[in-house]
Amino acid sequence: MSIFIYAGSMQYVGVSLLAGGASILTTALTTVMVNARHLFYSISMVGPYKHAGRFKPYMIFALTDETYSLLCDGTVPAGTDPELYRFLVSFFNHCY
Repeated sequence: MSIFIYAGSMQYVGVSLLAGGASILTTALTTVMVNARHLFYSISMVGPYKHAGRFKPYMIFALTDETYSLLCDGTVPAGTDPELYRFLVSFFNHCY
């Protein structure tokens, strides 16, 4: 489930809903409602993700609360490619 539905707490709620007999539609609507907060804080990432190139689709997919908190200050280590850094933070959070 973590590969396709990378949504933090919704991964646990989704399993409970499906195990409890909820329909796929109900589960999908609940997922949208629980994760609506991502729409609001992702707006601040439009600038940093603007030049992400080939990494952008994955970085949008992988933007969770934890990834956002690590990337929102905008500090990229000196001598590091910003897009690669943001991609790797997103990727390693997904792996964890």
